[in-house]
Amino acid sequence: MIECIFDHTPEFIKSKMAAAAIVLGLSPTIIATLGVRPQETAVLSVVGRRHLLAFALAVGSPALNAYRSSEYNSIIDSLRERSRQRPNAMRRLDPFVTAISYCLAGASIANIGELTYQLGARTIFIVLPDSAYLALLWAFIGVFIHFMAAIALRCRVSSEVKSVDEEMTQGSWPVSVAKGQIDLMARRSRIIFTVHPESLSFFSMSFITTISTACHIIFGTMVFSSILFVSINDSLSIVARLMASAIVCRIIVTYELLVLRE
Repeated sequence: MIECIFDHTPEFIKSKMAAAAIVLGLSPTIIATLGVRPQETAVLSVVGRRHLLAFALAVGSPALNAYRSSEYNSIIDSLRERSRQRPNAMRRLDPFVTAISYCLAGASIANIGELTYQLGARTIFIVLPDSAYLALLWAFIGVFIHFMAAIALRCRVSSEVKSVDEEMTQGSWPVSVAKGQIDLMARRSRIIFTVHPESLSFFSMSFITTISTACHIIFGTMVFSSILFVSINDSLSIVARLMASAIVCRIIVTYELLVLRE
């Protein structure tokens, strides 16, 4: 059926689809430079103990940028440098800022989910014409790589939360976990982290994560460049939506890491 459609499609339309395929093929690599790096979500989860927010940012910004294993050491060193203290008035707004961060991360997830669904329902991937899930699979693999980066960082760093109010952490395990997350969101807890020596497990996980990231970039380029029946205007709209989610998640993780270093 695809061949029949192409046989009756003007060459001008084919040229426009080819141009759109080039734009879409480059989009995963270009957008990855704006999005969240796996090391950043790993620090937010392992050191900052903000597991839910780190997961939301990983889902909302699935495009990954290539990196070296040595970047783990760079981001660990950056944690030792305390950032400038914010005014007290701004610190009092932390619970509201956190709530807004979760809302924006949720909006980014909805944007990515709806976009990948529409791509599967309204277009055809020439690499696997009968598969409508390739864009969703690309996003899911990106989240899994963020998870592997967190495991790699956990091999080098451990953290402990010191609550200002010890009564807040009393109770059953689910209640104490929930209260602990509320403390973290309200910045009422201190986080003490310990850096461990490099081990074989750390080298193995960081190497696997680096290779997986490269494979994810290649897979994303192959998937998006193989989309058929998309105009140039549609391709720009797709790229704009991916960029919007990536930029929002980048702003959130930058602010959270800045606060974490206080």
